[in-house]
Amino acid sequence: MSHYVHHVPGRLRIRAKAFQCNPAKARSLERQLRTMEGVLEVRHNERNGSLTIAYDPVSGEDARIMQTLTEAGCLPVGGQGRAAAGSDMAAAFGKALLAAVAQQTVARSFSSLATILR
Repeated sequence: MSHYVHHVPGRLRIRAKAFQCNPAKARSLERQLRTMEGVLEVRHNERNGSLTIAYDPVSGEDARIMQTLTEAGCLPVGGQGRAAAGSDMAAAFGKALLAAVAQQTVARSFSSLATILR
């Protein structure tokens, strides 16, 4: 596997060969992300080639974080070039975000239903 993305609101973890092959670039990106408003913590694990970003989900910075990662060239690049990889990652990020919102909606619905049935 050349890359792996895991997202829950407030935490984004990306494992990519780029973080393992070029640790200096990963550390530079880590410093850049730390300066962004809404980013709470950034950790680079050189051994497994991952970057974990904790951010305030209310800040709306998730799109800027993805844009920064894409512009740095640290997201996986397929045969279709850099722009396509950014689109793939944005789609994966969007799917994860949509799943989280759906999960929260279902949880709130059950909570409301439980309150009504009491």
